[in-house]
Amino acid sequence: MRHAAARTPRRAVGALTVVGALLASASVSSAQAPPQERLVAIDPGHGAGDSGAVGTLAPGTQTGLPERRKGAKVLIYEKDVNLDVAQRLERWLRERGYGTLMTRTRDDRAGGDRPFTTVRADLAARVATANQAGATIFVSIHANSLNAKATGTETYHYYSAGKASRSLAKALQKDLVARIGLPDRGV
Repeated sequence: MRHAAARTPRRAVGALTVVGALLASASVSSAQAPPQERLVAIDPGHGAGDSGAVGTLAPGTQTGLPERRKGAKVLIYEKDVNLDVAQRLERWLRERGYGTLMTRTRDDRAGGDRPFTTVRADLAARVATANQAGATIFVSIHANSLNAKATGTETYHYYSAGKASRSLAKALQKDLVARIGLPDRGV
């Protein structure tokens, strides 16, 4: 997964705002410990000066997200979608008894709710925030975009974390593909 700051507008992948509840249902069904013994770090990717992918919307499209414009174009930023999905996921998990930690809670902040400086510092702050809190699951939410041919759902896991990490990633991917209906790009 590439975490570089996006500088040029790209086509945004559709069906993004439904991911929050789907991530939660897949991860919750895979967790073996009771909810109160799990701390889920939720990482809304990008933020502050790093917009992530940028898409163009049809005029009049209602998203519930901050309105972004470039001239007459209506834009949608990945960082806004990611934060919205993360907030929905956090509510869903808390309603079910899970402890949660957001790595950022506002658009004008980067990882660790700190001002954005560099991508490297931002990513390090996100990981440090989760590790310092003792998170048992780390979910980083992204709505990646490349081109019209590269569409679908993909799930990543930290390979050194072992079988539990891979099992959670596979369960998550299976559930997301079934519910969203986009092509399966694998784990």
